[in-house]
Amino acid sequence: MRVVVRSWAWVMVVGLALLASAGLAAGVAAQEADGSRLVRAAHILVSPRDDPGGAQDLETDDPAWLTAESEALVIAAELRAVADPGDRATHFAELARELSDDTVSGAQGGDLGAFEREMMVPEFADPIFDGVGLVPGDVLGPVRSDFGWHVILYQGEGLDPAATPMPEPEVTPAATPGLTLDDAGVAPRSVLVLAPPAGSTATLTFTATDDTSITIEGLAPMDTRTVITMTWHAAVTDVSPDGTARTELTLADVSVDELEGMGIAEDAFREQMAGMVGLSGWTVTNASGMAVDSGVDLPDGLDPVLGKAFARTISAFTEAPASFPEAPVGVGAAWISVAVSPATELATASISEVTTTVTAIDGSLVSMTATATSTSEPGPVTYPGLPEGTQVLMLGGEGTSESTTTMDLTSLRMTSAVRSESTTRMVIWLNGQRYPMDTVTAVEMTISAE
Repeated sequence: MRVVVRSWAWVMVVGLALLASAGLAAGVAAQEADGSRLVRAAHILVSPRDDPGGAQDLETDDPAWLTAESEALVIAAELRAVADPGDRATHFAELARELSDDTVSGAQGGDLGAFEREMMVPEFADPIFDGVGLVPGDVLGPVRSDFGWHVILYQGEGLDPAATPMPEPEVTPAATPGLTLDDAGVAPRSVLVLAPPAGSTATLTFTATDDTSITIEGLAPMDTRTVITMTWHAAVTDVSPDGTARTELTLADVSVDELEGMGIAEDAFREQMAGMVGLSGWTVTNASGMAVDSGVDLPDGLDPVLGKAFARTISAFTEAPASFPEAPVGVGAAWISVAVSPATELATASISEVTTTVTAIDGSLVSMTATATSTSEPGPVTYPGLPEGTQVLMLGGEGTSESTTTMDLTSLRMTSAVRSESTTRMVIWLNGQRYPMDTVTAVEMTISAE
């Protein structure tokens, strides 16, 4: 049953990230088609009281505005005193890292990439786009906006042919996967063994409510909400003498019960969900719940991103530790499982740690609660379908989840409820522009197999 849960969570992350990235691509393509003018610039922001967010709440004659302007004038004069344009740009970047109250661009030396007029507030954009005879290296301002005073470095027209390449991230060593029993629980104790007989079948109903907020620097946040119901057919097709069992799952139906916030992408999303019908996968699981082999069969016409995501999710089960300890346990038993997933083109390496506690044992019925934390390492990823030359760097991510599950060890029957939250950070390089993107997702899932 874990296949369904992990598959869906994986697809939502990839799919939503792809939608956001594709939206950027469409926006840039539209700009180019309309002949919109692109300009490159950097800035140093000096805000009243060093608070860009609170500047607009100050009265226009507040002394803090005058203080900030004086600081910005000193910075502009210092830069204009540097005669060589190259040296001036270097010094500008140094000052931006040290002094700019826009800490995001400041960390990049004040660089804002390429933008058109409408992407910036008029007070900032007008002196750049209306300037006459500007040459790269010219210093403009200070100019005032609702955020403070901007000292601007004009960098040229169009896209930067020598844009800063995507940096190589530092990856920390991965943990060692495995299962550790912390508490054997109270007596009576017994070894928990998965033993569904060959021929066991179940209809699995899965409902997920996903609320995701995607924030891309310079653009309005995109909030989406989806409620999806999936129906799977599961069957144990073979059981070996050593207790390993092959379970096959086929996706019989998908319904999009609620869909908000995707705009023109809604129809494409519904088509992708409908195209998943017929998806099938299988795992060979031993008596302790460890997947020792797995595979996936994809229906014709399935979106390649979704197809790769499902294939990757299925194969990841062979990297996970056993579900149950081999030692006898009773009510109150607790163990920690650590799973390590290696990096692929669609995802960076990740580490998950799950703490499971047995809350009840009634014959073959076992009830458990689990809390989990996960961490994604930084690294580059590749999403099929994006414009050529697009680069995506995952800066990392964290997630937590809580679940309650009751399962019958001698059949496929089970019920489960899961609540999870996750945050993912990435940077997209698209047509010479840099787009930092944060994704925050909350998911509530219910699963029943009868």
